[in-house]
Amino acid sequence: MPPLFVLTGPSGAGKSTVLARLVADPPVPFQRFVTTTTRQPRLGETNGRDYWFVTRETFERELATDNFFEWAEVYGNYYGSNKNEMYRLQALDQPIVVILDVQGARAIKRLRPDACAIYIDAPKAELVERMSGRKVSEAEIARRTEQLATEESFRAEADVVVLNKNGELEQTIERVRNEIKTRTKGA
Repeated sequence: MPPLFVLTGPSGAGKSTVLARLVADPPVPFQRFVTTTTRQPRLGETNGRDYWFVTRETFERELATDNFFEWAEVYGNYYGSNKNEMYRLQALDQPIVVILDVQGARAIKRLRPDACAIYIDAPKAELVERMSGRKVSEAEIARRTEQLATEESFRAEADVVVLNKNGELEQTIERVRNEIKTRTKGA
């Protein structure tokens, strides 16, 4: 089974930015696992690249037929990892990289204890600042800020913790790149 890397951490930590840079300049050939969500796309997000954007009804139909390895309702929207997509990527026999919230990361680690959970974090003030830059409501920022303690609790369970401070994005990307490269060679 190919190595599986889970990028996780709190909202605003930089998970999507790190993955976009890894896709543009991969440390090793890998497949990006795209998860499914019922939330609306943000500006610049593309269906099938960032997420599979589906209706709540479609997601619930998939749930009813047990088509997700893991799923959760986060901030009022469903997110999940489709089994068929994972099987398709595993058949390609290349490392797989996925972004998941901490609930999803825990679920995947239960299913695949060999998966490498890379927790990307940032100082709390920077997380709040980054979330504010997304043009979401103050209520949404407050709700996500309240979740930080729950998300932070996963740090101790992660295989790797990378701090993504403002001005240190290149170092963060390089650290994640090196983890994937090193752990893939050992697989």
